[in-house]
Amino acid sequence: MLAFPGYPLGMPEIEAPPMPYETMAALRAMGYKFPNAVADVVDNSIDAGAKTIDLYVMADSALADKSYVLIMDDGNGMTGPELIKAMTLGSSKSRVSDLGKFGMGMKTASLSQCDLLMVGSVKSGKFCGYSWDMDLLQSSGRWLLNELKLEQFPEVARTHLKKVTSGTVVMWTRLRAYRNKAAATASKSIEAECLESRLYLATVFHRHLSGQVPGKKFKMMMNQRVIVNAWDPYCSTEANREEVGTVHMNVENASGVIGRVTFTAVLLPSQDKFSSSAAFHQAAGVYKWNDMQGFYFYRNDRLVDFGGWSNMRAKDEKSKFLRVAVDYTVNPAMDEEMDVNVSKQTASIPAGIRADVDKLLRDWIGHARANYSQASDMPDTFREKKYSLSEVEKMLLRVCDPTDKLKIKSLFIKISL
Repeated sequence: MLAFPGYPLGMPEIEAPPMPYETMAALRAMGYKFPNAVADVVDNSIDAGAKTIDLYVMADSALADKSYVLIMDDGNGMTGPELIKAMTLGSSKSRVSDLGKFGMGMKTASLSQCDLLMVGSVKSGKFCGYSWDMDLLQSSGRWLLNELKLEQFPEVARTHLKKVTSGTVVMWTRLRAYRNKAAATASKSIEAECLESRLYLATVFHRHLSGQVPGKKFKMMMNQRVIVNAWDPYCSTEANREEVGTVHMNVENASGVIGRVTFTAVLLPSQDKFSSSAAFHQAAGVYKWNDMQGFYFYRNDRLVDFGGWSNMRAKDEKSKFLRVAVDYTVNPAMDEEMDVNVSKQTASIPAGIRADVDKLLRDWIGHARANYSQASDMPDTFREKKYSLSEVEKMLLRVCDPTDKLKIKSLFIKISL
């Protein structure tokens, strides 16, 4: 019994457990898109020490009910009790070095995309598996996990789990993309989201993929063959990029200093000063130049939010080449100050240092604008160069995945006929 001012002694305490289906339905409606949801599951694979992660998609308009998404890794794997804990909402995360934050990601992210989440894991050669089924939650009104057998997974997943000594497969099936859509339209939508995911994962995990994070480098695959290469927002190999400055700021609350934020500003060159036109277009990123300017917020080297100036400035054509990495001391108090949300899709500048950051931005954006003005004085032949078909073909062949080169050559042969 509780006893404090305003709370009468002797009053009974009543447990009020949340309704399973309604709670899960509310939590999965947190605005996850397909790429964000995949990234949240990949976080768990990285925390588990995975060296290879494979996003495998089977989207067939003729087999809508049997289409699925797999995220397979060769991490530490889990025992039965460990997997049950991982499948539980709010399962504890004790290490500040983990990418996972609230112990919610795998469940909420996965169920934002599907109605049946199946997870199979192998540790020391022993398999265990459990699932969350939205239909079962609704019909039973209870938090019931289904235990799974290896045979219930598709062949691709079974082969993976038999091959690794330890590892995990997260499977999404009864995909929500097929709800209220024609099967063919849904399949095309999923294929498009997979292409976007490739760019998004290359961006969000670029420090891990490129080996900048000690002990956490991994290889990202798609459908067991396409390698996802890191996308570097700061174009580190470009000779004409400019490191504008690095500034450290302490963040305080009522208890004193709780952490530090580090700002590293980089000004990318204009198109005429890039090493090649192909490199310039690749540097534009997943959302293209104007939308990719601004702050790049990192939590434990994982990109959380990027593009835009945290409501401190509007995106501007003349500042589009300025990108600012924002790293901070990770602890619960700093997560709150940085306003990192459950789905790890948003972050912002802490209120206590916004005025100082505003002064920095005034200088850095002013510098970017001055450099942009100089670039705008270049001759039109540099700014609006027209390319022949053969030049376009060569540029595409330089930046494409090796497995796509034959398709590109075939396409340009047809165009030229």
